[in-house]
Amino acid sequence: MALAGLKRYDEAFQAFLKAGDEAQAYNNVGVHYYQEGRYEEAAKCFQKALEIRPTFYEEAKSNLNRALEKMKEAPSRE
Repeated sequence: MALAGLKRYDEAFQAFLKAGDEAQAYNNVGVHYYQEGRYEEAAKCFQKALEIRPTFYEEAKSNLNRALEKMKEAPSRE
C-alpha cells in the first residue's frame, strides 16, 4: 500500500502479487488510480481483474462501474 501511495505502481503491483493473487493486485492498484482521479487507468485495472476472475471478483465489478461513471462525468482531455 505504501508503494502505491508513493505512485510506484509497478512495484506496488509486484508487492500485491506476493501478498495475494493477480486479480487482487490489479484491483488494489486500480483503487489507487481511482483515488487519484485517474479513472481510465483504474478502469483498465478493474477490467483486468475481472478477466482473470470473472465470477468471483464482485469487488472489481463494483469498482469498474464506479470508474466508468466517473469517466463519463469527467470533461474530455482532448
